[in-house]
Amino acid sequence: MAYIPIQAKSYIAKVPSSIKTSHFPLTQMDTKMLEGFQAEIPVFNGVKMEDIAFITKRLETLNLFRGCKWGCSHCLKNSLAPKKGRETILYEDLKHFVFGFSTLSERLGFDVLSGNKFINIVDDSNPIDMKIKGLKREHSVTEAMKLIYKKLNIPTLFVTSGWADKNLEGFEYATKTAKSIVKMIKDDKNSVKEVKISINPFMNVQNYTDRMARTMFAFLDLFKTNKASITYKHTKEDKQGFDENATKKIYEEIYEKLQQLADSKLEEFPKLKPKIVTDWRASHWIEPSG
Repeated sequence: MAYIPIQAKSYIAKVPSSIKTSHFPLTQMDTKMLEGFQAEIPVFNGVKMEDIAFITKRLETLNLFRGCKWGCSHCLKNSLAPKKGRETILYEDLKHFVFGFSTLSERLGFDVLSGNKFINIVDDSNPIDMKIKGLKREHSVTEAMKLIYKKLNIPTLFVTSGWADKNLEGFEYATKTAKSIVKMIKDDKNSVKEVKISINPFMNVQNYTDRMARTMFAFLDLFKTNKASITYKHTKEDKQGFDENATKKIYEEIYEKLQQLADSKLEEFPKLKPKIVTDWRASHWIEPSG
């Protein structure tokens, strides 16, 4: 059991419950008076409570993966394929992180991460077809998402641009991952904030429309409960192959192939119709400039 200074215990006992249960509670306290509560929690070794408080209000992304092999030209991170052995976080490091915050909350008697609506698990990767490396075995992204939710009580945000064809590496694993995420959300709708499916003209891969129709079909049931959505992007100006008209044709082809997969079931999802998805919006605009 870690030694916690008497003055720290005395201070926290006097903090009103209204602050303890508010959003980002640590940011409303005198963190100097809380020094010691983080003692012997490995992830906080050498970290002051002031810095921990800052993290609690800025915990927007936990990058479980780094880099992307697909090379979409509109990627704001200008993401490159990851170096071998550096594709993912070490699963044990993720455990240290979430257990650290969970332990700190237990010691203080309130949720230090209160106010965080969700955690994004990537910002420059497509996580659907990669396993997370561990010291003893590999782990699925679903395992990681469940761990985050169980220990931090914060849902994750999952974004994907689909996965490769049947004859390519990663197909079976990605398909299995999609099914496990759907099951996870059906078992507990609060475990995941949303699954976002990225559709755009900026990914230069073969059979793109097949790929995205298959992806939408895998997550189809989640659209019914607003746990899945489409992120639809194209250029503002008339740029051949990347503009509004070109992207509309791409989505119409995707939808036609989705109809073949879903058959009459697709009638239950009117918001996926091309007229709705491709309707003009300034939020669709993005440039293929990296």
